[in-house]
Amino acid sequence: MQKGLIKKTKKGYEHTQPLNKISYDSETINVTWKPLLPRPPTISSSSIRLSPMTSTTNSFTLETTPDTCTPISTTKVKTNLMPILLEAAAEAALRDKRQERMVKNRAAAYESRKRKREQAERLNAENEEMKERIISLEVKIAELTRENERYKRLFAEKEGKGE
Repeated sequence: MQKGLIKKTKKGYEHTQPLNKISYDSETINVTWKPLLPRPPTISSSSIRLSPMTSTTNSFTLETTPDTCTPISTTKVKTNLMPILLEAAAEAALRDKRQERMVKNRAAAYESRKRKREQAERLNAENEEMKERIISLEVKIAELTRENERYKRLFAEKEGKGE
């Protein structure tokens, strides 16, 4: 076993380097792990009373009354729940904002696709009108060309007779 990987402290055993960097030989390591913190006393749910939050401390007081078999008279545990509540509220607000932004984005995308579709329909209609106009103008050009040829012949005949 390599030295310096696990050291004994007053609170128990601690790793001196991360676990993923520890390499073990073929030896078996027998280590008894002790918790760094002592276990809290068990509290029955019937003996719990939560006092109201005060505005000066922003914390709740958790009071437990002793059970008939517990020799402890009264235990007071203060827990500061405000950071946890604020963090949860902030996460909920962020989630709501994200959801609202997603809904707005979907609506905007729908409107954009709708406008694009309407513009494509307008352009197709305009294209059809232009095609029809081109056809009518080509017909008109053909008529005028024939009429022009007829006038040229008439003019040529009159000039030929007039001389």
